[in-house]
Amino acid sequence: MIPRYNVPDLTPDEMESISSFRRLVEDLWDEDKEVQVGSRESRKHMDDGTLLRFVQSRPTIEAAADMYRESMTWREQVRIDEIHDKHYPISNRGKAAQVAGQTFYGTILSPPGHPPIMFDRMGALDMSGIASEEGMADAICECYTAYLEETFRLARAFPGGRGRALVVVDLKGLSMSHVSNIGLIKRIAAIGPPRYPETTGCVAIVRGPWILSAIWKVISPILPANTRAKIKIMGKNFLAELADGMMPADQIPTFLGGTCWVGENDPTNIASTILEKSSKVIPGCYARAQAEDAANLVCTPSSAPAPAPAPPPGSEDYVIEPTDIADVDMNEVPDGNIHFRGHRNSIAVAKELAQSPAPPPTANQK
Repeated sequence: MIPRYNVPDLTPDEMESISSFRRLVEDLWDEDKEVQVGSRESRKHMDDGTLLRFVQSRPTIEAAADMYRESMTWREQVRIDEIHDKHYPISNRGKAAQVAGQTFYGTILSPPGHPPIMFDRMGALDMSGIASEEGMADAICECYTAYLEETFRLARAFPGGRGRALVVVDLKGLSMSHVSNIGLIKRIAAIGPPRYPETTGCVAIVRGPWILSAIWKVISPILPANTRAKIKIMGKNFLAELADGMMPADQIPTFLGGTCWVGENDPTNIASTILEKSSKVIPGCYARAQAEDAANLVCTPSSAPAPAPAPPPGSEDYVIEPTDIADVDMNEVPDGNIHFRGHRNSIAVAKELAQSPAPPPTANQK
């Protein structure tokens, strides 16, 4: 739990703003009142540092309070802890989450004494491949949500309560496919701003196409000053600029020309074999990963039960393929026996397996 008074250097104006803000949302924290949607999450986010982020993200205290209530409600509705824990630490990820994470190319580093550093490889996204895989766009949005949540937690826990992430956006590979699938990019981009205020301190855009600088010169004058101040479009010498006070030089990843192994280039990355070297999504990879997760849920090679005796006369056999398990309501399965991957189990055991959490990763998955 983050201490309530975790910002030691508040100015008088900041202290007054936080006090006013608390008065507008304190009903969410009152344990004597009827529980409201958002109360549970708000009680975990009532420290000065978090409230200050909301205060600084909106022009008025009232607007900040509305944003806070909506954010806490959203966190409960989507079950943010479950989404986060499904993806972080990375060793928690099942095969489908691995595919989503590898396709998204988002990486977080947290060097000692430095706020979190996020690497968004937007240009590497295989937009048409993602669009062709059923359910993959939803999976990537979930993965991105977990990515933002992990960064938010690291920023909140940073000493002094004012941690802000550095975001490095790599646009190498940007193509017309990104334009054609701009809907997914907008969907991803819309997740963070209303729910993770003032989590980013600087956005460094590197290896963008030449036209990006021209576009920036046109649109930058109309952006709010605080937004404009956070964005830096870097040229060919971006490595030197990044290493010059923005981030530790030894944390610059190999795909940008540094020495730190992250993402799909990391030879220890369990997801590195899922995509082809061209960074293209292999057709059917997400469906196969989902099927493998389902198969691991109901029966793993190391714990496969021995075939049971034949059922008594009159009882029914119920056959479920691994790829169908997610669509089966176990309460509607008739009494008798059930088949998983060729193994016969009692219905009680089958229901218990279907309702239990996924097993921890094996040695080969870590």
